[in-house]
Amino acid sequence: MAEKAPATWQDVSDALAALETRQASFRCQLGALQQRAQSTSRQGQIQKLQLNFAARVVQLQRQGEILRSQSTRACRQAVRSRSLAAQAQRASKAAQLESQELRGALQGLGDALDAKTREAASCRREAQALRQQLQQRERRSVANDGRLQKQEELLEEAASALSGL
Repeated sequence: MAEKAPATWQDVSDALAALETRQASFRCQLGALQQRAQSTSRQGQIQKLQLNFAARVVQLQRQGEILRSQSTRACRQAVRSRSLAAQAQRASKAAQLESQELRGALQGLGDALDAKTREAASCRREAQALRQQLQQRERRSVANDGRLQKQEELLEEAASALSGL
């Protein structure tokens, strides 16, 4: 094995210069790599922001469609509600008119019933008077029948007495 000759200051100075040159080269490469990484990172961030923006746009479009659909449905419901309210109002007016007509008819029927009640009371009074007259006539008839029977008996007695003579 051959022994190495001791290094001289010149050798150390040359080795140090070569080392500094390599270090400067590595620093340049490292700076370029850092710039490329930052650029890639920025591009990734930009892409990420673009994706987020696109996702938000899609989300807002969906929300817009949903809102348009809900708005359309609400408009249809409002139209239907107005239509139903108008129908209800017409039905209410018709019911009020019918109620007024029924009240008038009921009042007429009440008046007719009152007249019939008065007429029935008059008929009852007249029937009562006729019953009383009939009872009086029946009593008279019974009394007359009794008298006629007595007269017949007297006539029979008189006829028998006259025929005995």
